[in-house]
Amino acid sequence: MPEKAQMLPALGVMAIAIETVSDSLTKFIQNLHANDGGFCAKVVDVFRSRTTDHVLSVECTMLDKHEKPLINYCIYPWHQVDPRLPRLFKPVLPMMGKVLFSDLKQTKIQVGDRLVKVDFGQNANAFIAMKIEDVEFDEQIAKMMAQEADRMPNIDIGDIVKGEIVACQWSEDEAFYRAAIIDINLPKRKVKVRFVDYGNVSIESIDNVRLLPHQTLKYPALAKLIKLVSSI
Repeated sequence: MPEKAQMLPALGVMAIAIETVSDSLTKFIQNLHANDGGFCAKVVDVFRSRTTDHVLSVECTMLDKHEKPLINYCIYPWHQVDPRLPRLFKPVLPMMGKVLFSDLKQTKIQVGDRLVKVDFGQNANAFIAMKIEDVEFDEQIAKMMAQEADRMPNIDIGDIVKGEIVACQWSEDEAFYRAAIIDINLPKRKVKVRFVDYGNVSIESIDNVRLLPHQTLKYPALAKLIKLVSSI
C-alpha cells in the first residue's frame, strides 16, 4: 500500500441494529431499498470520545417514506468492526475508536446522597456503593448488553490497550458488563478487568471481550469506592 494511503483513516461504515430485526421487517427494508434506491434516517445521538474528540458512532432511526420509524441502529466506522483494519492503521491512529475510562461520565457522591452497598473493598474500611438513583441506569445497561450480546464484535487481543472500556462477559454468570482493561496477558490470551458498574476485578479470556455498545456511554460509571476515615 502506498505510504500516503496509510495516512488516511478507513472511510467505510457499518450499520448494526440495536434491537432484534424480524424477518418480515428485514424483507420490508430490502424491498424499500430496491424500489426507492435507499431510505431516510434521523440522527438520534452522536457518541464522541471525550479523550480524542473522535466520533465513535452515530445512533440513527430508519424511516419509511411517510417518516414512520422502522428500526434503531448504530453506525460504526468500519475499522471498529473489521479486526484486520485496526492493525493496519494502528501506527497512524493508535487510539482511533477506543473507548477509554475518561470517556465515561463521572459523577461524585454528594452530601445527602442515598447509597446502596454493592460489595466490600480490599479491607473492612472500604466498600463499593452505587447511588440509589443509578440503580435504574444499571437495569438499562443490563438490558442493552443482553440485547446486543449476539451482535457485539470481538476484539483482537493485540488491539486492546490498558484503560480501554469494553463489554466483558463475566465467567461466573455469563452476562456482559462494562469493564475497564487493567492488564493484558498476551501469551495466555487473558485480560484483567474491573467492572466499572460494580467495582469487582476478574481475569477473563479474550474470547469474553467484545466491542462496547456505544449507547451505554450515556451512563456514568456507577460503582463508587467509599473509604471510612474512622470507625467506632
